[in-house]
Amino acid sequence: MKIITKYSGVSLLVILALVSLILSPIHATAADPNRPNIVVVLVDDLSTDAMKALLDGGWLPEIRTHLVDAGVDFKNSFVTNPECCPSRATLLRGQYSHNHQVLANHALNPLHGGIAWTGWMPDTDQAGHEDSTIATWLQDAGYRTGFIGKYLNGYGEQAPSTVNDPRTYVPAGWNEWNGLISQSAYSVYNYELNINGEIVHYGEDESDYQTDVLAAQASSFIESAQPEPFFLLVAPLAPHIEVVDPLAPVTGNDATGGLGLSIRPAPRHAHLIDGN
Repeated sequence: MKIITKYSGVSLLVILALVSLILSPIHATAADPNRPNIVVVLVDDLSTDAMKALLDGGWLPEIRTHLVDAGVDFKNSFVTNPECCPSRATLLRGQYSHNHQVLANHALNPLHGGIAWTGWMPDTDQAGHEDSTIATWLQDAGYRTGFIGKYLNGYGEQAPSTVNDPRTYVPAGWNEWNGLISQSAYSVYNYELNINGEIVHYGEDESDYQTDVLAAQASSFIESAQPEPFFLLVAPLAPHIEVVDPLAPVTGNDATGGLGLSIRPAPRHAHLIDGN
């Protein structure tokens, strides 16, 4: 069930729906070789060992066929920062953390999320790093751009001063925006999405399972983005831990201090691997 309001071990299983739906056959025109379509799937806290176990166990046949066997497997790769928010900012900006100045998951003010870092968001008469990202660059180059899932930590808690409700804020450069809002991002049920400025609440129905919802949105974007080339960034919570206690005293931008439990799989995947 979803409510729309208009305003200005087991954890390994939760990525199955996302990757299988996105990589399943869709009706999309082949991209110009010089202007390829780009899809980035950013999973949260997925280790290389877990990914190897999924592949070796035969749980990701589409990934195996299309990305591993027909693609490139980077055996020696690195990230610029071990923390979530700085890494996400680096992906968007192509800079080291000391340059884009998102230095940790928590901002200088412990009650604010990572995107409150000075200089990231634009404000009155002042540009921010967010005004110039891979989304704006590709949009300027004629790409249709889409974001689905978890943005920088704390999204929905802060916004430029010109925005009345931070939850409705849509960063520059995105033609389609489906951003998980604030702490609700850390639950696979009872979460909120900002869909192009409209707040949509998802409940506890099986069809509301977060990974499935994001996967369906990603497939829809890919199918509808033609004939222009597109860039899509999909960032589910999975397989990050889930915060299931709505009264947990979570301050800042992550699950620190809250009731964090292993993320729940979709009902159809329950007991599939470990029998628990």
